[in-house]
Amino acid sequence: MSLEEARSSQIPPFSEDWLSRSLGWTERRSADFQYRDSKAYKQNVIRIQDSCINCKKRKAEYGDCTWCKKCAKAHKWEPFTMLDLGIFMESIQKHLDYKDIVALSGVSKEMNTYFNQNEVWRPYHMSEVSCRNMEKKKSKFMKNMYNSYGHDYIPVEGIYIQNKSSVEYDVYSKWPRWDKSFTYMCKVSPKSGIGYGGIVGQIWLCVPTKQWAKNNLVENVGHSFVIDPEKLYNDPGYDWIKNRSVHVSEQTPEEWMCYDHTIEDRDYKPMRQLAHTYKDHKKEFIKYKIDPKKLQEKAAKNDIRLKEQQEELKVLYRKVRLLEANIKNYKQKKSSYEKLKDIYCKYKPTDGFSQLWKK
Repeated sequence: MSLEEARSSQIPPFSEDWLSRSLGWTERRSADFQYRDSKAYKQNVIRIQDSCINCKKRKAEYGDCTWCKKCAKAHKWEPFTMLDLGIFMESIQKHLDYKDIVALSGVSKEMNTYFNQNEVWRPYHMSEVSCRNMEKKKSKFMKNMYNSYGHDYIPVEGIYIQNKSSVEYDVYSKWPRWDKSFTYMCKVSPKSGIGYGGIVGQIWLCVPTKQWAKNNLVENVGHSFVIDPEKLYNDPGYDWIKNRSVHVSEQTPEEWMCYDHTIEDRDYKPMRQLAHTYKDHKKEFIKYKIDPKKLQEKAAKNDIRLKEQQEELKVLYRKVRLLEANIKNYKQKKSSYEKLKDIYCKYKPTDGFSQLWKK
C-alpha cells in the first residue's frame, strides 16, 4: 500500500522516514539484547547490583540484599533493645508469656542480654509464687477438720453462692459421709452467683482461679464454709430451684430449705515474697517450673538417643575411612595406568588405542 492509498483509506498518517527510523530502533534493540547476554554485562552490571554496597566485593545477603555478612554487623539494629526497660515492662511485657521471652533472648547476644535482666523475669517469678501460694491454701483447706452436724440426712434444695467481690473463684464441694475428696463444681465470676442442691454439713471451698492469682499478687484469699442447719430458711419462691430437673429430696416446694452464702470484697494483703530481694529471678522461676519426673524421662530419652547417634556416627566414620582408602588406591592405580599408556603410545604411536588415548 502506497502512502497516498493509506491517506485515502483514513489510516493515520505516516512520515516518509518511518521505515528508516524503525530499522534503526530494531538495530539498537538487537544490540541491547546482545549486550545483556554478554559476559561484559554480567561482570559490570549484575555483579555490581548483587555485591555489598559497602565493600563492593562480597555478595549482598543481609539487610534486604544491601550488605554482606561481614559488613552487616556494623549496620545491625534491634528496636527492642533500644526501648527503655520501664516502657517495655509497662506496655509490652503484659502481652508476652515467659516462652516468648525465652524465644526473644535467643535472637542475638544483645537481645539475650536485654531479656535476661533481673527485672524482666520478676513478674513471671512472682506470678508463679502467687499460684503456688494459692495451691498451698487450697490444699490446707482440704486437709482441715470441719464441724459435723450429725449423721441425719437433711436436704437443702437451694444453696446460693453470691460473689459480690472482684475475685474470680473456683468452687469445690465435699459430702463428708460419701466423698473422700473434694469435687470441682464450677467457676464463679465477680458480681455473679451460682446455685446448687446439697445437704446439711456439706463442705464448700472458694479458692481464687489460677489466672486471677497470676494477675493479683496477694495472699490469704479464699475461704471455706459448712452448711449450718441454724442458718437455713424456707423459701419456695426460688424459680431456679423449681426449674431444676433434679432435686435432692422428694419434698414439696413449701418444705424446701435454702442456704445463702455471700462473698464480700475486702482489702487484700500483698504477698510477703514481694518484699524479698532475689539475686536471680530467672533461676528462682526455673526452680518452680522444673518437673523432676518429666526431666528424668527426657534426660533418659536423650541419653538413649545420644548413644544411638554416636553409634551411627562411628559406622559412618568407618565408611568414610574405607572410601578414603579406596580413593587413594584408585588414584595410585590411575597414575600407574597413565604411565603405562604413555609407554605404549611412545613405542606404538600409530596404533588405534594410542590414537584414542592421545585424544
